[in-house]
Amino acid sequence: MSEAEAYVVFFDTSALVKRYHREVGADVMDAAFSDHSITRMISDIGVIECYSAFARRVCTGDITAEDFRATIKELAEDIENG
Repeated sequence: MSEAEAYVVFFDTSALVKRYHREVGADVMDAAFSDHSITRMISDIGVIECYSAFARRVCTGDITAEDFRATIKELAEDIENG
């Protein structure tokens, strides 16, 4: 894809969570993050909602507190790296 054909994709929170938690649709997010011609965007509130979604998973026992910290770290690294 040429620069002129590049496009921007906005991810809402439910899509963003799939990047870090294996569930239906996670393969689509993996593909979106591996395609370097895509400019990925999220909202500030999406980051907060993502934190909340994973904190809720800790409360329900779906993930551990250690998993939560690792996930939040990976999210921060992805944001930092664009």
